Parts: sequence; C-alpha cells; structure tokens
Amino acid sequence: MSDELYEYFQNFSAAGPDRFAESFMSLDPRTVSILTRDQLRAALPMRQQMFSTMGVEALEIAEVDALDLDDQHVLARTTWTARMSRDTETPLEFKSTYLLRRHDTSWRVVVYLNHQELRTAVTGSGS
Repeated sequence: MSDELYEYFQNFSAAGPDRFAESFMSLDPRTVSILTRDQLRAALPMRQQMFSTMGVEALEIAEVDALDLDDQHVLARTTWTARMSRDTETPLEFKSTYLLRRHDTSWRVVVYLNHQELRTAVTGSGS
C-alpha cells in the first residue's frame, strides 16, 4: 500500500482540490475547520502566495507511512520537504497526517492535519 500512496502523494499538488472529499476536516496546532472542496480551491492562490513570499518554490513528498484501517480507510503520515528559492542550512520539512477514504478507484482526503502551523514553520518562529 505504501508504494501506491507514495505515488498518490507525488501527484498530490497537480491534482489539487480533487484529492479532497466534498467536505473535509482541516487541522493545525491552532485551528480546526470543516471545509468544502470549493473553499479549498478558493484558498489555494493565497496559500501559494504565502509560500512564494516565504521563498518556498515547491513541496515534495519525502516519506509516506501508511496504516490500513479497513477496506475503505487509510491513515497516511507524510513528510514533505520544501524546495526553497534561497539557500538554507537545514532542509525545511513539514509533517502532515491524512485520513483517506477510498472513492471509486482512488483516495479522497477526509481529514487533513498539519503538525506545524505553516507560516511559523517557514519563518522559524514556532512549531
């Protein structure tokens, strides 16, 4: 399963909001929200601008650790590495956990947990 999910996450950004269920839960250390796919779609340009301003060119999947919960659900713990426009001594990593639900022949995100608040993780002012 891990190889299938690693490939799924390699293409995650290109697929955009279609990787998410129509409604899903989004969490980070500060917030909990129920979002729709359309709300996510509307927020993506602002997120891209935030990353661009902070020097993040792209996020690339580095690791996926999957746990099958049943025949429809998988818990996927991921590590993403940020490709930066400036040199950094230590590569910037983000950890996220996804609860995925089988939808036809693919997966949809039903819970998305960022383990760090993204802005403070990039600027180094928090965890």
